[in-house]
Parts: sequence; structure tokens; C-alpha cells
Amino acid sequence: MSMEINVLFRGTLPAKAALARAMKELGFPLTIPPPAGSLEKQKGFLPMRLRREETGAEFDVFEGRDNVKEVVGKRIKKIDPAFDRSANFRFGGDENEMIAATCAGARVVSLVLAGERDRAAEYVAQVQSDETMNGYAKEFVRKQWDRVSGDIEALCKKFHAQEAATVKALKLEHIWEPSPFPVELPAAQRARVGEPSFSKAPWISTPSWLYGEMPERPGEVRFGKSIRSRNGRAFFVIPLTREEAKKRHLASEPYARAERLADGTLLRISRDGADLNDPEKPQNPNYRPSTELHITWVKSPYTLRVGTSRDYDDPSMIVWWRFGVSNHETGKDIWLSYADGRRNERTIHDWRSGKKVYSSAPHTAAERKLVKCRLPGFGNYTKLLRRISSLLEIEGYGPWP
Repeated sequence: MSMEINVLFRGTLPAKAALARAMKELGFPLTIPPPAGSLEKQKGFLPMRLRREETGAEFDVFEGRDNVKEVVGKRIKKIDPAFDRSANFRFGGDENEMIAATCAGARVVSLVLAGERDRAAEYVAQVQSDETMNGYAKEFVRKQWDRVSGDIEALCKKFHAQEAATVKALKLEHIWEPSPFPVELPAAQRARVGEPSFSKAPWISTPSWLYGEMPERPGEVRFGKSIRSRNGRAFFVIPLTREEAKKRHLASEPYARAERLADGTLLRISRDGADLNDPEKPQNPNYRPSTELHITWVKSPYTLRVGTSRDYDDPSMIVWWRFGVSNHETGKDIWLSYADGRRNERTIHDWRSGKKVYSSAPHTAAERKLVKCRLPGFGNYTKLLRRISSLLEIEGYGPWP
């Protein structure tokens, strides 16, 4: 899944050095490596370092009030009329990781506010020692614990203020009844303000059209609106026929495809897009949604995840790749590579020796030919898979699958 942050402004963008100084002053552990220069000349992948680790985001600028309106939609009336530019940062992320982190962090906060600080501390320790929990989630939970484990009176005051502000913004003051958090009351009185228990039984039956299984037979291909995972099991959400998937492909709507290859490995490919039934879809008739690929290729005990980014001058071309190989059982990364066709260089993080080995080098002539390619048509993924396997071998991971 790709995420985007939009910064609306007027005037000119600062130099990269000025942006780096501002982040340092704000206490952010981010730096921007050379080359220096103005962000006005930046287009495409903007490399950064997070605590000396290579990272970055796609960066571009939209010009004009019409494009600002495209970004904010119906909220345009609340935006300063002078803001006629939008600086856009796009970066990849694993939706399951973010959901896990958000849910775990919310549990910590809710336990503390319920007056169960010991249970919250126990849960935080459990998360930190859980090898199946990703590093992002562990860090997020730790920060939530740091946030709520101090002065409980000040914390409750802050949350009550946020609650009141939200109620006012939603114009619900006439029906709102403020109530204390359980932790603010004596233990014997907490039950009366706590959330009532919610019984999961009986539960509504699952509609037959809602979920679909992954293909099992070699050569079998299935489609769906999206793919989700739960307890290590992947499944489709709203299965589609081949004809329905092709229609979404031609309309630049999101959909997912899964294939059981001849060697038994499972290949999952998701394409971004904009659903035509989305009530908040952009109203500009010339708008074309981003169509990036997210590929998951499972060969037990490893999982390869591939992300792509298009050329802004020619959206039909792929020019940037992210390859990540992880242990399917533990979720730990063992090899990570960025192949940047805009800057003609690769960066690699390799943990297979037990220690992290970092390297960076210009692309070879062979890599340059492989990195830049056209987005595949509907069902035409054979060449793309060969390209992925070739890039992994050239960049030092070795044969895949």
C-alpha cells in the first residue's frame, strides 16, 4: 500500500539543506544526503537517512489551484486561497503492519485509561518480546506506553480536551454527556463508566460472496478486489471473475490477482487505482489514478515483496523498484534492495550473514536495461517475473524462486 502526504503552500520551496536543518531543529532523526540544491529541482525519489538507515520518499509538486482542489476535494473552501501549490511525498508501507501497530497501541492506551496499568505494562513487555511482531509495531507500542505511563491526571485532562474539541467540530454538543475515564474513579465505581462487555456470539454469518481462497492447483489463477491476510492465511476480499478483473484493469480500478505457479510457489499481484464507485473519487475528468504494482511471491520459508514506482514523465514506465525478502514464519527481513532507475543506482541491506551489510553502487548496463520497463498489460506477467528474478540475481541476492 502506498501513502501520500500533501503540503499546501505558496511561494518557492526551500533548499534541501534548509529542510535538513529544520528537521534537525525539530528533533527528527532524518537527514538528506548529497547532492544538495533546491527542492524546486527535485523530481522523483528523494533519498533520506533515518538514523543512518537508507530510506526516502517519492516527491513532486502540483501547480495551480485546480490541482490543489484535486488534492483536498470538498475541503477546498477551507483552504487559504493563496495556497496554489502542493508538495507531495509518497512512500510505501505494509497495511497489515500499520494495522497491527495501531491496534496494539490503542490497547495500551485503553488499558491505562481503564485503570489497568499493570495489565498495560504486561502487554507492552509481551509485544517487545514477540518475535512475530514487526519492528514498527514494537516502536509504536513503546511510544504509546511512554505517552500514557506518566502523570495520569494530566493525561486524562488532555484526552478530555481532545474529546471536547472533536464534539464541537462535529456539532454534537447538544447530545454529548461528558463522562470520566474509569481510571479517574475509585476502583469500586469504575464498572459504571466502563464499556459494557460485547458478546461475539451469536455472530452474523459470512456472505458467500465476501471471501475467496488462494489458488491451489499449478497454473490456476484467481482474482479479487483485494487480498488480505489473517493468522498467516491469505484470502481474497470480494472475488472477481477474469472478465470483471479485466474490466477493472482497463478502467484503472484496483484489483488483485493470485496464481499458483508450476513450481508450487504462490504469486500475488495487487494493482493500485481508484474505484469508480468511490463516493469521494476525484471529480476531474482528466484525472488518472496512480497504478503501482505490489507483488508478493511466497516460496516457503521465504516471502519476496516487490513494490514499483512509475516515471512521472511517462506513467506507462516503471523506473523504481523495492525488493524485500523476509522469513515467512518470523517476518524478519533478511535482504532489502532499492533499484532506482531515475538516479541509476542501487542500495542493498543484507542480513543473511547474521550482521547487517550495507552497500550502494551505480547500476551496471545490464541493470539499467532491466530497471526501466513498461507496466504489464492484463495477465501479461511472464516477462515481469523474469525481470524480477534477473534483478535479484544481478544485485546479489541470488536465484529466485
